Amino acid sequence: MAVDQLQATCPNLASVSLVVTWFGNDLRCANCDIRPGIENRTKITAPESWLVAGETRGSAHQVSTYDNRPAFGGTPTDASVIRAIQDLKSRGLKVTVYPFLIMDVPAGNVLSNPYTGTPGQPVYPWRGEITCNPAPGVSNTVDKTAAATSQINSFFGTAQTSDYSTGSGIVIYSGAVDWSLRRMILHYANLCKLAGGVDTFLISSELRNLTQVRDSAVNYPAVDLLATLAGDVKSILGIQTGVSYAADWSEYFGHQPQDGSNDVFFHLDDLWASADIDFIGIDNYMPLSDWRDGDNHQTARMASARFTIATTSKEISPVAKALTGFMPMTVTGHYRCGHLSAMALITSRGCFATRISQTGGKTLTIIAPVVWKMQPRPPGCHSPNLLSLPNSAVRP
Repeated sequence: MAVDQLQATCPNLASVSLVVTWFGNDLRCANCDIRPGIENRTKITAPESWLVAGETRGSAHQVSTYDNRPAFGGTPTDASVIRAIQDLKSRGLKVTVYPFLIMDVPAGNVLSNPYTGTPGQPVYPWRGEITCNPAPGVSNTVDKTAAATSQINSFFGTAQTSDYSTGSGIVIYSGAVDWSLRRMILHYANLCKLAGGVDTFLISSELRNLTQVRDSAVNYPAVDLLATLAGDVKSILGIQTGVSYAADWSEYFGHQPQDGSNDVFFHLDDLWASADIDFIGIDNYMPLSDWRDGDNHQTARMASARFTIATTSKEISPVAKALTGFMPMTVTGHYRCGHLSAMALITSRGCFATRISQTGGKTLTIIAPVVWKMQPRPPGCHSPNLLSLPNSAVRP
């Protein structure tokens, strides 16, 4: 029903990105496990029990809590990913599968910080901060040494294409215990193949501080390993699937070491030039408008004049219930995403459905999962404008 609503709202929709999340637990690349996660161990699901990459609800990583609630939504079960791919393709939509890494590093952790050498890593950091230990520029760094390659190899892991098979509608892994980037990416490549294939597949994204680590003056081992991973994915999904890496905008334009050398390295060129990379991918978040801080300016006045916000449960509840199985709660707070202001309805399962009625006549409905619960600046949020809702707005 949610996709029905999306297509009704966007009749020219041609392509959909399906994002599936696993969780990392450490900014030190050699220490970082990457695993599927659940919100709790007691939830009962139907028509099948939760199962991802051989992990059950009893064995999977349980995400940390924030304000006494799960900090993130869990990984979708493999069976639901297959169904989603097949449903989207049956509608004639092109499908991109985007395996997504979220760092589940909660407050109060005592993990050694690779950037300072002191206990305590940043709370819910960006995956782009994963690096070697000690990090480049820090005393005794392993950057530009063979030890950097060893650490990065640990992050990518040892999973091979030959470790995977399929049977009874599931992907089976028979290799060594290895919760790594390769384990995640090759799992989803095989899952996409089981679903009948996809149009585009991303091998990862925004690993900025990892791709900029060197093992010598000019060599970048993570870039080489990404190119190898792209070839492995291509061997599973075939030439009909476009494969790429989504570089962060600050990573794409090259590596400019802050060491006084004034060097500039186009360190991703070997990846983009790989025969197994079909296009250059860039994650770049352009603003939808020239929004300034605060509300006392022309852009804010124009937005207020052009949009009227509908926030009644009667209007939104069918969409939200289709997404979550629960009726929504009315929120009186302020939601701001991409510099477009709107009111939102938040469901007890952490999804929002926002309907913006434009005075020009057309209605736009925005439907998306809310990963973070409602607090003034949610964990993992790197934009102060992403979400601002008072705690009192949400009633359990």
